[in-house]
Amino acid sequence: TFFFVTHLMVRPLTPDAPQHHGSMFHQRLIANIVALCSCAIGILVTWRSSWLEGVSARRLELYATFELAVPILVVLHLDFYYAGKWQGLPSDEIGSAVGDMYFSDSRVLLSWALITVIAHMHLPIRWCLLIWVEIAVLLSYLVCIALGSPEGFTNVAINWVTLLALILSAAAGKRHVEYLERLSMLALISEKTMRFQSEFQLERMSSQSTTVEKMSDIVFEIDRYQSGGGGCIKSFALPRHGNLAKMGQSEHWLIEADQLQCFPEQLLGRGSFGVVVAGEFLGAACGDQIELRIAHAVAQRFIERASHFQATPPSKHRHVPRSLHHS
Repeated sequence: TFFFVTHLMVRPLTPDAPQHHGSMFHQRLIANIVALCSCAIGILVTWRSSWLEGVSARRLELYATFELAVPILVVLHLDFYYAGKWQGLPSDEIGSAVGDMYFSDSRVLLSWALITVIAHMHLPIRWCLLIWVEIAVLLSYLVCIALGSPEGFTNVAINWVTLLALILSAAAGKRHVEYLERLSMLALISEKTMRFQSEFQLERMSSQSTTVEKMSDIVFEIDRYQSGGGGCIKSFALPRHGNLAKMGQSEHWLIEADQLQCFPEQLLGRGSFGVVVAGEFLGAACGDQIELRIAHAVAQRFIERASHFQATPPSKHRHVPRSLHHS
């Protein structure tokens, strides 16, 4: 609508001017159609988020950069003065074709400044890709200077320096914003890491404060069936082993005591979760993991009188069974 209103407001001054006026009208009309098509394609592409599934963020940034570069080039063809310059018309014929109109680079420069601000402040595009938009703006004004700016040399120099300062300021601001965003993300990750570490240390200290004597007094009774059909016998275990015992009976990984032989004098390893000693399971060499606090408290008595052992399932360290009960 703005395009047609400005076209109707223009009145040629000389009889020969309507021909040039019509040619500039067609050139500006084509430029408007190109700009509208670019906007329509951008709206259709981003209309539904499901259409963008599988598209990488870099490709979306490149597409947005291309959408910004198109109006930068179209602006030169929308201006009356530069539309005539593109056709090789001198300034006098352009003035007679468009009537009594003031020619200046202000409209072109303000349009480029608007596109630059939108690209750097409102669109999630990285600064390294916005360099192409900045280069497009600077090269476009160099084209204006080459075609012949309606302003004098002094005004052109001032416009060039001002445009360059605007672009450099926007680029520096965009880079600084990205730097602050990365710092905030690193601070958030560091805070979560420290919180997890402190919670782990607190849980470890609270678990170590519980003595073996208190735990050994709290036992409960579970049913154990002999593999030879001898019926059900009673066995005692720690409370936290109750769920493991039920799981072992249902999943059939609770083994008999005579199937495993331990050698406590052969220490294989020690860690925060217990000690591992050498052993044999059905004649095959293996390792037996015993909880550290139980090993310190009952040592040889626990190993010799253990009634059952927990064997690790085949999918998770099948050669390291864990002791389930103690007497």
